[in-house]
Amino acid sequence: GMHDSESGASTLKSLGFAQWESQSQEDTEFMIDLMDTLIT
Repeated sequence: GMHDSESGASTLKSLGFAQWESQSQEDTEFMIDLMDTLIT
């Protein structure tokens, strides 16, 4: 019951955070490329 859903929620939270982290890195690289293109 309670324990199962709590453990599931924390797993989802870790997965979500990992996904957000990699997405954020890709966005940063994209922005750097974009700025580079605009500046040159």
